[in-house]
Amino acid sequence: MKLLKSFYHENNTENEYSKPNIWANNISMFREKIRKLMVEIKKEHGNQTPLHIFPVMPISCAIEFGRARMPKADMPWILYDQDFKTQVFRKCIELNGDLHGS
Repeated sequence: MKLLKSFYHENNTENEYSKPNIWANNISMFREKIRKLMVEIKKEHGNQTPLHIFPVMPISCAIEFGRARMPKADMPWILYDQDFKTQVFRKCIELNGDLHGS
């Protein structure tokens, strides 16, 4: 959680937002932070423990989140989607990767 919080506070000054490519820089920074966060989670919980993902983020971040995944090295992912009728998150995709026999 510390790495995720630092994404929003690290290297952000008021002048930085005036740069023309601030959004591209932030997406790139997001991917770097997510990659570090995944490594820390794997260190703490091992590579056999599935990572449960509730994609409550902008689509551009969700794409970068997926791009940061390393199927041969990372733990399995279980992704959830919200069912708006029942207001419940349901398991929709399981990604095991080559390390885990898929």
